[in-house]
This record gives sequence, C-alpha cells and structure tokens, in this order.
Amino acid sequence: MPAIKLFGRTWLAASDDLVYPGIFEIFIRSIWLSLIVTVCVRYYEHTWSCQLGGELVRVYLLGEVAFLVVSILFMLIIIRLSAKGSIMETHARKYVEPFLTVKILFLLPEISWNILGSLWLFGSNVKCTYEHYTIMITQALVFFDWILIGLTIFGLALIFDPLGLLSNKHLESSVEYGKLSRNWQRRFKFLWWMRKDENANETFQQVAGLLSSLYQGTDLVPSDIIAGCILLRIRQKRETRELRRLNILPAPKYTSDATVIFRNVPSWMSLENAAYYIKLSLAAYGWLFVMYLHICTGCFHILPNLTCCTCFRTKRIPIIGDNCCYCYLAGMKTLSDLSTDDILYASFKNYLCEIPFCVIADQKKNNIVIIVRGSLSMRDLITDFAAGSNVFVCDGVPSNSHAHSGMITGARLILKKLDDNKVLERAFNTYPHYDLVITGHSLGAGIGI
Repeated sequence: MPAIKLFGRTWLAASDDLVYPGIFEIFIRSIWLSLIVTVCVRYYEHTWSCQLGGELVRVYLLGEVAFLVVSILFMLIIIRLSAKGSIMETHARKYVEPFLTVKILFLLPEISWNILGSLWLFGSNVKCTYEHYTIMITQALVFFDWILIGLTIFGLALIFDPLGLLSNKHLESSVEYGKLSRNWQRRFKFLWWMRKDENANETFQQVAGLLSSLYQGTDLVPSDIIAGCILLRIRQKRETRELRRLNILPAPKYTSDATVIFRNVPSWMSLENAAYYIKLSLAAYGWLFVMYLHICTGCFHILPNLTCCTCFRTKRIPIIGDNCCYCYLAGMKTLSDLSTDDILYASFKNYLCEIPFCVIADQKKNNIVIIVRGSLSMRDLITDFAAGSNVFVCDGVPSNSHAHSGMITGARLILKKLDDNKVLERAFNTYPHYDLVITGHSLGAGIGI
C-alpha cells in the first residue's frame, strides 16, 4: 500500500501501520500522566513554601499535564483513523497524514517546554526545602520526560527514508538501486555492534542488495513485505488443501512407527542420536538458554558450574570470547552434563558471520563433536539475511553448486580457527579411535552442513 507522505517526502510506514505503535505510545504516556498527576496531588501544595521559584514548578507541572493530555488525544484520533478501511481502501484513511503532521509538529513545543523546565529546575531559579523532596521529584520528572521525547524521535528515525523526497521518484532504475544500496550499507555501518572487517563489508553489501531489490521502483513499506509473506503462506496452505481435495496432489502419509521411518537409513540416523545431539546443539546457547528454561531459578542452575576470576587464572582449555566467570561455558555444561575435561576448545566470539562454536570429546558416543550455535544476536540475524548464493566447492558435492553466502563464510571462519589452533589434530591424537560429528541448531545446522 502507499507509503505515508509527510513534509514533502515518503516515509517507511503506511497509513494503517499506526494502530499498535499508537497504542504503545498511549500506554507509556498514560503511565507518565498518572505519575505526574500523583506528584501534583502529593507535592503541589509544598511548592507554595518554596523560598524561590515555586510558581515555576507549578507552571511546569501543569504545562506538562496539558502536553500529555493533548498528545494522548491526538494519538486516539490517529489510531481511530488508521484503523479505518481495508488494506487497499486507503481513501478511508485520508485524514491520517494531516493529523500525523500536526502530531509531529506538536513535538517542537513539547521539546521547548522541557528545555524551559530544565533551565528552571536545574538552575538557580528554584529553591525549595528538601524535606518534602519537591525539587528532587520534579527534576526526576524532567529527566524521564527527556527519555520519553528521545523514544519518540527514535521512532521517527526508524521510519525515516533518506531517499523519500518526492523528487527522487523519477530517478533511473540503476541510479535508484545504487542510492538504495549505499543507503542500507550506511545504516548497517552505523550500528555500533558491527565490527568493520572484510567479512562485515561483504555481508553489508549482500544484505543491502537484497533489501534494495525489494524496495526499488515500488511504493512498499516494511509492513507490506511482512504482510505479503503471511498472506502468501496462507494462500499456499489453501491451494494445497484444495489440490488434495481434488486428488491432484497426494496427501502425505504420516506414521509414528520408528521402524518404518528409519527403515532405509544409515545406522547412525536414529531417534536416539537425534535427541542426543539436539541436546548438545541447544547447549551451545549457553547461560541465556538456561535462563529461558528456568526464568526464576536459572542463576542457581548455572552457579555450580561457574569459574570465578578466570581472567587472572591459568586457562586449562582454550576458551575464547567468554566473560571472566565463564558464564557461557557454565551454561553449556549445565545443559549438556559435560565436564570441563570433555571440552577441548570453545569460541564464543560473535561477529558478522562469526558464529560461536565448541569442540568436545563425547565419551558416551566415542566421537569428537563440533557444535555450532544458532541465531541469537542481531549479528546472527544479519548473517541470516546475507542470503545471496555463492559457489560452494567441497568433496562429494556436485560441481557448480551454490549455497547460502553467510553460512559459507561462517563455515570458513570456523575451519580457519580449527586449523590455526590445530584443534582437531590434537583431539584425534588424544582420541585416535573417535569419529568426527558436526551438529548445530538453526543457523548452526546450516553452517555444519
């Protein structure tokens, strides 16, 4: 559906995308309004005993209440208008843009009022007795109001389109694609958690190219892409059911009989092994997965396996990228029942295409196991989005085969670490009769393959 047009440019949002963000803003502002009203009821009378500037405190509090009430009313109107009509009936929401314009412009006097309040309350214009905490409470309100304004500006920044000027809509296709691609690359490079190296630059370029191809020459917004994927999946399900009803597509045959499922498969491919190795794969998520499984008691589960002050101790095994208490390692041992002696190498470093993994000696199955973690961080999501296909050369794979670019890079980085540290060489020297097993979950499974 068409993107909203404000201030002579298009934005990365549509007129029907404002319902849930508006409800969230009303929720936050309502809580804030309740707190300020409570402060007014509790401390308003004490402002009359201020030696200096009591009237400034009263004016600021009443003005802040007025701003919040007006903002909430505007958002209620915008939500009501944004909820009108269906996906394609944009004319039913024609008043969303003017009301949203006024709402955004209303942010300017709100910022000015908070600047004025900051000058009054943090300067020498107000002096009150501290026995009722009048000034302290009001200063806290000013501080947190800046946080509220910052969140609003951050929300606007998320939907801001640098190429949204209406004059840019007549650019040639190649010029538009180039600008879109460079714009997405700049966005990624500004993210502070992304390390800038050769792999990062290549990943940025691939993801930027993917997103640019989605938005080039269209009037789409991100919510359209999400809605399109959902509707496409619903349509696929309906068509599949209809084809099966007409006997054009055979219905799948399901069975819970393990002897039938694993009749013509190798001996190692069994339910027992699948359950065993998926447990090891999930253990690679470390302490975060322990906290997810045991929300209230996770700390107590990890505590016996923690090793404090490892930064100052001699390391028995090479552990890379963990913290000083080896929390990731402790979580892994908690989930997998492994001992420290079973872990031969572990890297918990997590950058673009650099996925945490570990190498263990599996005493139960007599295997050397490489465990690759799945997607957990924003870096991993960017790796997932690096979905371009690159040529994949490997023994046993047909020539001119292609694979997921991010996974290929991740596999090469893991292999490089294993070779540089001679991990597998030392492992098989210690356990010469063991076999090699590679396992992982989600992104880790793709890299393992």
